[in-house]
Amino acid sequence: MLRTPILKRYEAKQVDINDQLCYYLFSDFEVEQHINNIASNEGNKFTTEVYAINKYAQRLNVRVGSLNEFRAKSFNTFCCITLMSSFEHLLGYMEEIQELRAKITPSVSDQVTDKKPEVQLENKLVSWVKSAEITGLIKTIQYLRLRRNHIAHVRDSLHDDLKHVIKNDSNYLNKYWGRKRTKIYNFDFSKERISNFDDQEIFAIVNLCLVCMRIIDELVLSSIDVPDIVKYEMTNFDELRIEPSLSLSKKVKKFNGYLLRKYGQISVSEKDYILYSTNA
Repeated sequence: MLRTPILKRYEAKQVDINDQLCYYLFSDFEVEQHINNIASNEGNKFTTEVYAINKYAQRLNVRVGSLNEFRAKSFNTFCCITLMSSFEHLLGYMEEIQELRAKITPSVSDQVTDKKPEVQLENKLVSWVKSAEITGLIKTIQYLRLRRNHIAHVRDSLHDDLKHVIKNDSNYLNKYWGRKRTKIYNFDFSKERISNFDDQEIFAIVNLCLVCMRIIDELVLSSIDVPDIVKYEMTNFDELRIEPSLSLSKKVKKFNGYLLRKYGQISVSEKDYILYSTNA
Protein backbone atom coordinates (compact mmCIF):
# COMPACT_ATOMS: atom_id res chain seq x y z
CA MET A 1 0.00 0.00 0.00
CA LEU A 2 1.35 3.40 -1.02
CA ARG A 3 1.69 6.10 1.63
CA THR A 4 3.38 9.46 1.40
CA PRO A 5 6.29 10.23 3.73
CA ILE A 6 4.19 13.13 5.02
CA LEU A 7 1.48 10.74 6.19
CA LYS A 8 4.03 8.53 7.92
CA ARG A 9 5.39 11.50 9.89
CA TYR A 10 2.01 12.88 10.97
CA GLU A 11 0.61 9.42 11.57
CA ALA A 12 3.38 8.84 14.11
CA LYS A 13 2.38 12.07 15.87
CA GLN A 14 -1.26 11.00 16.09
CA VAL A 15 -0.27 7.59 17.41
CA ASP A 16 1.84 9.35 20.04
CA ILE A 17 -1.15 11.47 21.07
CA ASN A 18 -3.22 8.31 21.39
CA ASP A 19 -0.51 6.67 23.53
CA GLN A 20 -0.31 9.70 25.81
CA LEU A 21 -4.08 9.65 26.16
CA CYS A 22 -3.90 5.98 27.18
CA TYR A 23 -1.21 6.81 29.74
CA TYR A 24 -3.22 9.73 31.14
CA LEU A 25 -6.33 7.58 31.59
CA PHE A 26 -4.29 4.76 33.14
CA SER A 27 -2.71 7.18 35.59
CA ASP A 28 -6.00 8.91 36.31
CA PHE A 29 -7.65 5.62 37.23
CA GLU A 30 -4.86 4.83 39.69
CA VAL A 31 -4.95 8.34 41.15
CA GLU A 32 -8.72 8.08 41.62
CA GLN A 33 -8.33 4.90 43.66
CA HIS A 34 -5.64 6.50 45.79
CA ILE A 35 -7.63 9.69 46.41
CA ASN A 36 -10.76 7.74 47.32
CA ASN A 37 -8.81 5.70 49.88
CA ILE A 38 -7.27 8.80 51.47
CA ALA A 39 -10.44 10.87 51.32
CA SER A 40 -12.47 8.23 53.15
CA ASN A 41 -10.45 8.99 56.30
CA GLU A 42 -8.85 12.37 55.74
CA GLY A 43 -11.19 14.10 53.32
CA ASN A 44 -11.45 17.25 55.43
CA LYS A 45 -7.69 17.74 55.68
CA PHE A 46 -5.84 20.01 53.27
CA THR A 47 -3.35 18.77 50.72
CA THR A 48 -0.54 20.49 52.65
CA GLU A 49 -1.25 18.24 55.62
CA VAL A 50 -1.70 14.93 53.83
CA TYR A 51 0.91 15.43 51.09
CA ALA A 52 3.55 17.35 53.01
CA ILE A 53 6.44 16.15 50.83
CA ASN A 54 4.65 17.02 47.56
CA LYS A 55 6.03 20.39 46.50
CA TYR A 56 2.78 21.22 44.65
CA ALA A 57 0.51 20.62 47.65
CA GLN A 58 0.97 24.21 48.81
CA ARG A 59 0.20 25.59 45.36
CA LEU A 60 -3.04 23.58 45.19
CA ASN A 61 -3.95 23.83 48.90
CA VAL A 62 -7.48 22.38 48.87
CA ARG A 63 -9.25 19.77 50.95
CA VAL A 64 -8.45 16.20 49.94
CA GLY A 65 -12.16 15.49 49.60
CA SER A 66 -12.39 17.96 46.71
CA LEU A 67 -9.51 16.48 44.69
CA ASN A 68 -11.78 14.30 42.56
CA GLU A 69 -13.60 17.43 41.43
CA PHE A 70 -10.23 18.79 40.27
CA ARG A 71 -9.56 15.44 38.60
CA ALA A 72 -12.73 15.73 36.54
CA LYS A 73 -11.86 19.26 35.42
CA SER A 74 -8.31 18.16 34.64
CA PHE A 75 -9.63 15.35 32.43
CA ASN A 76 -11.84 17.71 30.48
CA THR A 77 -8.99 20.20 30.04
CA PHE A 78 -6.71 17.40 28.86
CA CYS A 79 -9.35 16.31 26.34
CA CYS A 80 -9.66 19.88 25.02
CA ILE A 81 -5.89 20.13 24.57
CA THR A 82 -5.81 16.68 22.94
CA LEU A 83 -8.52 17.63 20.46
CA MET A 84 -6.75 20.84 19.50
CA SER A 85 -3.36 19.14 19.15
CA SER A 86 -4.74 16.29 17.09
CA PHE A 87 -6.63 18.64 14.80
CA GLU A 88 -3.59 20.91 14.36
CA HIS A 89 -1.65 17.85 13.18
CA LEU A 90 -4.43 17.17 10.68
CA LEU A 91 -4.23 20.76 9.42
CA GLY A 92 -0.46 20.54 9.14
CA TYR A 93 -0.76 17.34 7.15
CA MET A 94 -3.37 18.89 4.82
CA GLU A 95 -1.11 21.83 4.07
CA GLU A 96 1.97 19.71 3.41
CA ILE A 97 0.23 17.12 1.22
CA GLN A 98 -1.07 19.86 -1.05
CA GLU A 99 2.43 21.30 -1.32
CA LEU A 100 3.90 17.88 -2.12
CA ARG A 101 1.41 17.20 -4.89
CA ALA A 102 2.09 20.60 -6.42
CA LYS A 103 5.79 19.68 -6.60
CA ILE A 104 5.20 16.23 -8.10
CA THR A 105 2.31 16.99 -10.45
CA PRO A 106 1.69 20.74 -10.87
CA SER A 107 -1.89 21.71 -11.77
CA VAL A 108 -3.99 24.85 -12.15
CA SER A 109 -5.72 23.93 -8.87
CA ASP A 110 -2.50 24.51 -6.92
CA GLN A 111 -3.29 28.22 -6.75
CA VAL A 112 -6.73 27.67 -5.19
CA THR A 113 -6.98 29.10 -1.67
CA ASP A 114 -9.70 29.52 0.92
CA LYS A 115 -9.80 30.73 4.52
CA LYS A 116 -11.51 27.48 5.45
CA PRO A 117 -8.85 24.77 5.07
CA GLU A 118 -11.34 21.99 4.33
CA VAL A 119 -12.94 24.05 1.54
CA GLN A 120 -9.53 24.68 -0.05
CA LEU A 121 -8.76 20.96 0.12
CA GLU A 122 -12.17 20.02 -1.28
CA ASN A 123 -11.81 22.36 -4.27
CA LYS A 124 -8.49 20.75 -5.11
CA LEU A 125 -9.56 17.15 -4.52
CA VAL A 126 -12.63 17.37 -6.78
CA SER A 127 -10.42 18.71 -9.58
CA TRP A 128 -7.88 15.91 -9.11
CA VAL A 129 -9.98 12.80 -8.53
CA LYS A 130 -13.56 11.52 -8.52
CA SER A 131 -14.46 9.82 -5.25
CA ALA A 132 -17.53 9.28 -3.09
CA GLU A 133 -15.26 9.71 -0.06
CA ILE A 134 -14.78 13.45 -0.49
CA THR A 135 -18.13 14.72 0.84
CA GLY A 136 -17.99 12.80 4.13
CA LEU A 137 -14.30 13.58 4.55
CA ILE A 138 -14.76 17.33 4.14
CA LYS A 139 -17.83 17.47 6.37
CA THR A 140 -15.88 15.64 9.07
CA ILE A 141 -12.96 18.07 8.89
CA GLN A 142 -15.40 20.98 9.02
CA TYR A 143 -17.02 19.53 12.16
CA LEU A 144 -13.62 19.03 13.82
CA ARG A 145 -12.51 22.56 12.94
CA LEU A 146 -15.68 24.11 14.34
CA ARG A 147 -15.48 22.03 17.49
CA ARG A 148 -11.83 23.06 17.92
CA ASN A 149 -12.87 26.70 17.47
CA HIS A 150 -15.63 26.34 20.06
CA ILE A 151 -13.03 25.31 22.63
CA ALA A 152 -10.21 27.62 21.56
CA HIS A 153 -12.46 30.70 21.46
CA VAL A 154 -14.07 29.87 24.84
CA ARG A 155 -17.61 30.06 23.52
CA ASP A 156 -20.55 29.64 25.86
CA SER A 157 -22.95 28.74 23.05
CA LEU A 158 -22.67 27.02 19.70
CA HIS A 159 -21.59 29.10 16.71
CA ASP A 160 -24.21 29.22 13.94
CA ASP A 161 -21.91 27.27 11.61
CA LEU A 162 -21.55 24.49 14.16
CA LYS A 163 -25.30 24.46 14.82
CA HIS A 164 -25.83 24.07 11.08
CA VAL A 165 -23.43 21.12 10.86
CA ILE A 166 -24.99 19.37 13.87
CA LYS A 167 -28.52 19.94 12.58
CA ASN A 168 -28.00 19.19 8.90
CA ASP A 169 -24.94 16.94 8.60
CA SER A 170 -24.79 14.86 11.78
CA ASN A 171 -27.07 12.10 10.46
CA TYR A 172 -25.04 11.88 7.26
CA LEU A 173 -21.76 11.76 9.18
CA ASN A 174 -23.00 9.13 11.62
CA LYS A 175 -23.97 6.92 8.65
CA TYR A 176 -20.75 7.73 6.76
CA TRP A 177 -18.51 6.64 9.62
CA GLY A 178 -20.86 3.84 10.63
CA ARG A 179 -20.10 2.13 7.32
CA LYS A 180 -16.34 2.27 7.88
CA ARG A 181 -14.19 -0.25 9.70
CA THR A 182 -12.59 2.24 12.03
CA LYS A 183 -12.80 2.76 15.77
CA ILE A 184 -14.88 5.82 16.58
CA TYR A 185 -16.61 4.12 19.52
CA ASN A 186 -20.20 5.05 18.56
CA PHE A 187 -19.20 8.71 18.28
CA ASP A 188 -22.32 10.85 17.81
CA PHE A 189 -22.00 13.93 15.60
CA SER A 190 -25.43 15.15 16.76
CA LYS A 191 -24.27 15.75 20.34
CA GLU A 192 -24.66 19.42 21.33
CA ARG A 193 -22.79 19.44 24.66
CA ILE A 194 -19.46 19.49 22.88
CA SER A 195 -17.41 21.09 25.66
CA ASN A 196 -17.72 17.95 27.77
CA PHE A 197 -15.95 14.68 26.96
CA ASP A 198 -15.90 11.07 27.99
CA ASP A 199 -12.95 8.76 27.42
CA GLN A 200 -14.43 6.99 24.38
CA GLU A 201 -15.28 10.29 22.71
CA ILE A 202 -11.77 11.73 22.87
CA PHE A 203 -10.33 8.44 21.56
CA ALA A 204 -12.79 8.71 18.68
CA ILE A 205 -11.76 12.28 17.85
CA VAL A 206 -8.06 11.39 17.74
CA ASN A 207 -8.86 8.43 15.51
CA LEU A 208 -11.04 10.57 13.25
CA CYS A 209 -8.14 12.96 12.68
CA LEU A 210 -5.85 10.04 11.88
CA VAL A 211 -8.26 8.30 9.50
CA CYS A 212 -9.00 11.59 7.71
CA MET A 213 -5.27 11.86 6.99
CA ARG A 214 -5.22 8.32 5.59
CA ILE A 215 -8.21 8.98 3.35
CA ILE A 216 -6.66 12.21 2.03
CA ASP A 217 -3.38 10.44 1.41
CA GLU A 218 -5.07 7.70 -0.58
CA LEU A 219 -7.04 10.21 -2.64
CA VAL A 220 -4.02 12.38 -3.40
CA LEU A 221 -1.83 9.41 -4.34
CA SER A 222 -4.57 8.06 -6.61
CA SER A 223 -4.40 11.35 -8.53
CA ILE A 224 -0.64 11.06 -9.16
CA ASP A 225 1.01 8.78 -11.70
CA VAL A 226 3.73 6.64 -10.13
CA PRO A 227 6.29 7.65 -12.80
CA ASP A 228 5.82 11.27 -11.70
CA ILE A 229 6.67 10.28 -8.13
CA VAL A 230 9.76 8.45 -9.36
CA LYS A 231 10.93 11.41 -11.45
CA TYR A 232 10.39 13.78 -8.53
CA GLU A 233 12.26 11.58 -6.07
CA MET A 234 15.06 11.00 -8.56
CA THR A 235 16.01 14.66 -8.22
CA ASN A 236 15.94 14.41 -4.42
CA PHE A 237 17.99 11.27 -3.98
CA ASP A 238 21.39 12.81 -3.29
CA GLU A 239 23.07 9.48 -2.66
CA LEU A 240 22.98 8.85 -6.40
CA ARG A 241 24.91 12.02 -7.06
CA ILE A 242 27.76 11.31 -4.66
CA GLU A 243 28.35 7.68 -5.64
CA PRO A 244 28.88 7.79 -9.41
CA SER A 245 31.20 4.75 -9.32
CA LEU A 246 28.40 2.36 -8.30
CA SER A 247 27.24 -0.14 -10.87
CA LEU A 248 23.83 0.37 -12.44
CA SER A 249 22.32 -2.56 -10.58
CA LYS A 250 23.52 -1.21 -7.22
CA LYS A 251 22.24 2.29 -8.00
CA VAL A 252 18.85 0.85 -8.86
CA LYS A 253 18.83 -1.25 -5.69
CA LYS A 254 19.66 1.77 -3.52
CA PHE A 255 17.07 3.92 -5.24
CA ASN A 256 14.37 1.27 -4.88
CA GLY A 257 15.22 0.98 -1.20
CA TYR A 258 14.86 4.74 -0.90
CA LEU A 259 11.44 4.62 -2.60
CA LEU A 260 10.33 1.73 -0.41
CA ARG A 261 11.23 3.59 2.78
CA LYS A 262 9.40 6.71 1.67
CA TYR A 263 6.31 5.39 -0.12
CA GLY A 264 6.06 1.65 0.17
CA GLN A 265 5.37 -0.41 -2.93
CA ILE A 266 7.27 1.52 -5.61
CA SER A 267 10.23 0.20 -7.57
CA VAL A 268 11.87 0.77 -10.94
CA SER A 269 13.69 -1.45 -13.39
CA GLU A 270 17.19 -0.68 -14.66
CA LYS A 271 15.65 0.44 -17.96
CA ASP A 272 13.24 2.85 -16.21
CA TYR A 273 16.01 4.06 -13.93
CA ILE A 274 18.12 5.09 -16.93
CA LEU A 275 15.11 6.83 -18.47
CA TYR A 276 14.16 8.75 -15.31
CA SER A 277 17.72 9.67 -14.36
CA THR A 278 18.30 11.06 -17.84
CA ASN A 279 15.17 13.22 -17.59
CA ALA A 280 15.64 14.23 -13.92
